[in-house]
Amino acid sequence: MNPWNGKVNSFETNYWEMTNEGSTIALKLKSGYSYQFENDVLKNIARIDLMDSASENKDTLFIADDQGATTIPYIYLNGDFNAMTGEW
Repeated sequence: MNPWNGKVNSFETNYWEMTNEGSTIALKLKSGYSYQFENDVLKNIARIDLMDSASENKDTLFIADDQGATTIPYIYLNGDFNAMTGEW
């Protein structure tokens, strides 16, 4: 997933939305899907907000194709960093 070229302010699809927050990139993802990130994409994302319905509890998978160490951004659940539980 490499949807921006350095100029994107917002990019939306059915399952995710990306926005620039100042000089950082925030990614909002719908839970229950698998998301694959190309090499070095995750290190450019400051925050992932995982949007989960209260009536549904779905596993979400992140796949990083990084060539070496992977930097994982802060992950929020429905906008709340302290709500994150589960397996990392």
